[in-house]
Amino acid sequence: MKYILNIFFILSISLINSCKNNKEVHLNNDTIINNEKITIETSTNSKSDTSASLSIIETNNNSVKDSASNFKTKNKDNLNLKNDSLNKYHIYISLDDGPQEGTRNCWKILKECNVPATFFMIGVHNEGKSKTSLVDSIHNDPLFVIGNHSNTHAYFNKYSKFYNDPSGSINDFILAEKNLNLNSKIARLPGRNTWSVDHIIKGELSALKTVKKLDSLGYSVFGWDTEWHFKNGNIPVQSADEMVRTVNYILKNGKTHSKNSVVILVHDRMFQKPEHAASFKKFIVSLKENNNYYFNTLNNYSK
Repeated sequence: MKYILNIFFILSISLINSCKNNKEVHLNNDTIINNEKITIETSTNSKSDTSASLSIIETNNNSVKDSASNFKTKNKDNLNLKNDSLNKYHIYISLDDGPQEGTRNCWKILKECNVPATFFMIGVHNEGKSKTSLVDSIHNDPLFVIGNHSNTHAYFNKYSKFYNDPSGSINDFILAEKNLNLNSKIARLPGRNTWSVDHIIKGELSALKTVKKLDSLGYSVFGWDTEWHFKNGNIPVQSADEMVRTVNYILKNGKTHSKNSVVILVHDRMFQKPEHAASFKKFIVSLKENNNYYFNTLNNYSK
């Protein structure tokens, strides 16, 4: 009996040492390597493609070593951020597809309300004196940031062709940098709700190669937490009050990409008519009435 107990004790010590030296731990469908979690999950649809697709969350391999070496520092910083942000919510208004009809109205309303926002623009839209002048005005306004929404909006909405050609799609984004005179490294993929923030990639499998390349070029890629939908090309579906209720709900119930932060997607063209511009202003003013809401641009995204 004593001999059996000694063997059991030796085996227990070996098992403990083995666990201490093992850098990889499996929890259900998650894998944690050097404190980085990689998860594969399923998701459905995007704003422009309603077919079911596979969603993937993955850590860019280039960042694993840095993340491991700085893990303790980052955790401490994140803890301080959570303490400082108690009962505070970060609002990120993002506007897609400009410059187009409606962009000027949105810019004026946001400026009048003193609300920062991010305009994700398309390179080929920046043509003509009126539009180029507007883009320059937004560029030069410290309230706003212009992000890269590709040069042709996925070869003019040919999403499968665009994402099946990662090299071509990256060249499209690079061309947009020139056409829009961009000085920020933030982007949004056309038709794909996909993220790459701090090298953590989450989104649709079809866009994975493109977003990885953007990440390697130093881009942060932003999807969205909620969308103000439209019909017939440019007519808002929800009312301003409905949108406010949606924002309140998903923030308070933690249904966003990052806790206490919400990225709101709208399209500039929705607000070209006076009555719709008034609805957009009502939405902004209503959110501003909440003293716990803080507006910012996506280059200052709070993770």
